[in-house]
Amino acid sequence: MAHGGGGGGVAQQTPTKKNLYALLGLVPSSPAASGDIALSEIKRAYKALILKHHPDKVQGAQPSCGQAVLDDDAATMSSESESESESHATFIAIQHAYQVLSDTARRKQYDAQLAQAEASQKALSENQHAVVLDNVVTSEL
Repeated sequence: MAHGGGGGGVAQQTPTKKNLYALLGLVPSSPAASGDIALSEIKRAYKALILKHHPDKVQGAQPSCGQAVLDDDAATMSSESESESESHATFIAIQHAYQVLSDTARRKQYDAQLAQAEASQKALSENQHAVVLDNVVTSEL
């Protein structure tokens, strides 16, 4: 497995597939520019999102499951528990993003993986375009 303390590379540990910068609302112009985002910007975005998605805040905004049962509205109870679980997953993902991006070594490793993934995607896209172009040229002959 990967080096570092927690098994698997940084990308495999992510609770979501979303870019960690985008998850915090920080979008670098390119993976190479991601190091230009200051730690203070990461902290500010993290704090705002954690307050917004904190489980205590989310639960306080919705009636409890018991109230939904008393109202005899199973659909409401189901959608609320889905909303709570989605919000909890978002909360965990935000925490993970901050843990990675606020640690210099983990951030450098993540940025390298991000750049490699972008380069691979670009190469794959160029290869697919070449195959399509070759097929078009061949079919015209």
